Amino acid sequence: MPESKARHTSYSKEEQELLADIEIARKGLYVFKDSGEKQKWVDLLDKAEGEITGGKNYVYATKLVGRVNEVVDQLWKRIFRWQDIQRQVTTVFVVAIPIELLAIAAYFYFVNIAEHGLYTAMLFGLLGGSLGVALNIGKDLQIDSSNRLQMLRLILRPFIGVISAIVLYALLQTKVLVVAPSADAGSVLILLSVFAGFSERFIVKALSDYIPSIIGHSKEA
Repeated sequence: MPESKARHTSYSKEEQELLADIEIARKGLYVFKDSGEKQKWVDLLDKAEGEITGGKNYVYATKLVGRVNEVVDQLWKRIFRWQDIQRQVTTVFVVAIPIELLAIAAYFYFVNIAEHGLYTAMLFGLLGGSLGVALNIGKDLQIDSSNRLQMLRLILRPFIGVISAIVLYALLQTKVLVVAPSADAGSVLILLSVFAGFSERFIVKALSDYIPSIIGHSKEA
């Protein structure tokens, strides 16, 4: 007979059931991504098991296990609620992107891109930001204490994309970023604006690469 089964048979039916509940609760702790938080509840379950195996306080062990189960249940509720929010946000942006594409089509029809470069950059920065949300929402939203801040950042991301595209347009206008003569300036602006909106790291990289050299040249002058 395996050691664990032999050990369990020496306890009362209630104690065996509680030990089984402890094993189930221990497996359920995988839901915690934070290793420190997980270890806290592992230690609590170990303590509860020690109360049973040491023939100490069954009632106290039951309370410990109940506390862990309550925390896990609350976390699962948060996960389900957060997943529902993710679905809602994804739906909003899945609907918004086709609307933005229709707006872009109308924009191309009525507006000369070369004469309205700033508005072009803003529009495609907004599109890039919306694409970033739609494609990365599962990665951006995590179940932890900062989820509200993550949601706020996610909602603001398309607007951050617009700001990034404006900065990009300014870099192009001031010749900090130079388009090759063989390239179509309008197409390059559209492409870079989408990149800037999709990931703010793109514009941060551009600034970190070019701005220090400009300041250096200015000081030398």
